[in-house]
Order: sequence, then structure tokens, then C-alpha cells
Amino acid sequence: KSLRHVNLARTVVERYPNVWICAWCDATALALNIVGGDPLVAAVVGKRALTSANESGAAAIVRSVTANLGRLAWVPGDFAKAADYLSQARQYTPERSSLALGLRETEARVHLAEGRLPESLAALDDVLIQDRSHAVSGSYVHRHALLTKAEVLSRLGRYQEAESFFTEAAELAARAGD
Repeated sequence: KSLRHVNLARTVVERYPNVWICAWCDATALALNIVGGDPLVAAVVGKRALTSANESGAAAIVRSVTANLGRLAWVPGDFAKAADYLSQARQYTPERSSLALGLRETEARVHLAEGRLPESLAALDDVLIQDRSHAVSGSYVHRHALLTKAEVLSRLGRYQEAESFFTEAAELAARAGD
């Protein structure tokens, strides 16, 4: 359904050109192709999305596209490109917002995949310290950071600590109905 709405919006833009709407269509199509598990199409759509996002000048669109391109680069192991895109996305993100924390958690996952465990822990500590207001409610970013931290601690052989983070994440997920 979402892709259908994007295509409907594109038909409107063809008749009534609007750079901002076109950029949102491209950004949404990129996200949908990533979620849909089609990285080849996502890569093609991503190039167009980045161009239209920059043309639009809208910070939220640029942030969305660069963050998603970072995630797209991370999956096949292009960590340098992923880090670059995530860094770009952070430039368009209000500090200490849930969006900034989510980007930082994704950076931690990139470091984990690279085997840079101390850097991953540092990024996660930033997220978990800054996200204390969401800890009780179990925000998505907080739960994900807990899981990532447990993975890093497991890789370090710190299994009891890792178990406590897995347990906390599971309790928060249950409370949130996730």
C-alpha cells in the first residue's frame, strides 16, 4: 500500500512539479525497498533519493536518506561508506533527540560488525546515558541499544553482564508489547 501511495504522489508531481514532494517520494521509496529486502533496487533508488533530497534542501529528508543509505551500506559490509552516511545524517539531526540516539546506536552496530568493540561500547554508553528518560517506557532505541550492548559484551566474553542487558531488553519489549 505504501508504495502505491508513493506512486500516486509521483503522478501528482508530474503534473504539478514540487521538489519537496518528489524528494519525500524518493526517500520513502528507498526506505520501503530497504524494508522489503531488495538491496539492489534500494541502491538505485538511493542514488536518486540523495540527489532529490539535496535539491529539496529539507533537513528531515536529507537525514532520512543518508541514514537509510548508511544502513544499506552496512549490511554488505561497506563500513567506511556506512559511517560516512551516518555521520552526514547526524549533521541534520537535533542533538539528544531520539533520531540522534538511533543513529548513534546504528554507528555502534557498524563498529560491532567491524570488530571495533571499544568504540561500539562507547557509542552505546552515549545512547543509554542520554536515553534515561525513555528507559522506563522502553523506547525502541533504548531496547535496541540494550540488545546491541549485550551482543558486544557477549563478543567480549562478559556473559553475565550480557545476560542482564538481554533480560532488561526482553522485559522492556514485553512491557511495550513488542
